Amino acid sequence: MSDQRHDDWTDGPELSAEAAQARREGVEAASGSESESVRLAEIRLLDRWIGDVLAEQRRSRRWKIFFRLLFVGVVIAGLALSAYGLLLAQGQDAASGERHLGVVDVWGPSMPRGRRVPSAS
Repeated sequence: MSDQRHDDWTDGPELSAEAAQARREGVEAASGSESESVRLAEIRLLDRWIGDVLAEQRRSRRWKIFFRLLFVGVVIAGLALSAYGLLLAQGQDAASGERHLGVVDVWGPSMPRGRRVPSAS
């Protein structure tokens, strides 16, 4: 068994706090332009993500407006058809207020075929 401990998370030897701090400072100093390119890539990623979120919000708002207008149109069409049926589509006979009578011939299974039911005239 060796005294060196191995860190599976970093795939390398485990460092003391001082050695990790020294390594971090060395990496930060050596990768100044590299960290700048990473920062710019993150900014581009965030810009693209924010743009996609805003586009999705616009699409959602447009569909919501479309369905609201569709619903209002259906309600108005229903009200217009109801008003037309109740107020404007009445015939002249019904509008005059005269009495009228409808005569209906009734045939059923208990009646012979050649016999006619007397009407109430």
